[in-house]
Amino acid sequence: MGDADKAPDDVLKKTFQSALREPQLITLLIIEENETPIGFANLMTIFSVWSHGKALILDDLYIKKEHRGKGYGREAMAYVETYAKSNGYNRLQFQSELSNPDAKKFYEALGFAAADMYFYVKYLTNNKKTRCSWAENDEKMSKYHDEVWGVPVHDDQKLFAKLSLDLMQAGLNWRTILYKQENFEKAFDDFHIETVAGYSEEKFDELMKDAGIVRNRLKIRAIINNASRTLEVQKEFGSFDAYLWSFSEGEVVKNRWRTIDEIPASSPLSDAISKDLKKRGFRFVGSTIIYAYLQAVGVVNDHLTSCFCYQR
Repeated sequence: MGDADKAPDDVLKKTFQSALREPQLITLLIIEENETPIGFANLMTIFSVWSHGKALILDDLYIKKEHRGKGYGREAMAYVETYAKSNGYNRLQFQSELSNPDAKKFYEALGFAAADMYFYVKYLTNNKKTRCSWAENDEKMSKYHDEVWGVPVHDDQKLFAKLSLDLMQAGLNWRTILYKQENFEKAFDDFHIETVAGYSEEKFDELMKDAGIVRNRLKIRAIINNASRTLEVQKEFGSFDAYLWSFSEGEVVKNRWRTIDEIPASSPLSDAISKDLKKRGFRFVGSTIIYAYLQAVGVVNDHLTSCFCYQR
């Protein structure tokens, strides 16, 4: 019975009650390369007395031979672990034959330990969501990451507001801007495009005196200018949304980064959009600023593959 022998009666009772309330589940995870299936993982849910709750069993993990060694196995296992943690599992468990030393080496490298019956087990005692590391250890940053960053935006007002905030971020860090966001929204009339485009010199002077925002003369001028340019884009394309998303043909660019260090500061897409915006008279729209903007408004999905938001 192992650890079950040590469990108090009330813990065992709750465990079995939970088991009776929920059915076993089978889940098939398809592993793809460029939308072509190259492997699969077969997952099954059980209730484990030892872990006092749900355990996720990986029955099979298979990747075609010609696609091995490219990181797909590690990526699949990272996704399975993120899925398990996000859905209340207490343990990951699977079998590996003794005749497969490569599998043994692979799973142990991922932090799993061999049990006597040659199951590979990883106890998930911490059900905390796995998110991109830059959003950890700060409640406001975590909330922004979980609920806003990378979620596709198609509302012109929100797109203009985010462009303005990312413009303000130039030379600073996002945390500084995030903590002043409410001040910015109040100072700039919630970034109402027509209102900002019509700002007078008196309003500009008022903004320069507002200690709650970043009082940078060139950046404030740029936001006012960009509001007018946004109206011009709306007139030409019907909406700023239609203009922006046309560069990716309406599709989210979904990258596959495993570490923060892999994420670039710009891309050919941000280069192209930056160049076109500048041609249209927008200011403070360099490729680095635009790439951060594309990440934020969901045109580019740069959540790490291990992040629970990646498959959103």
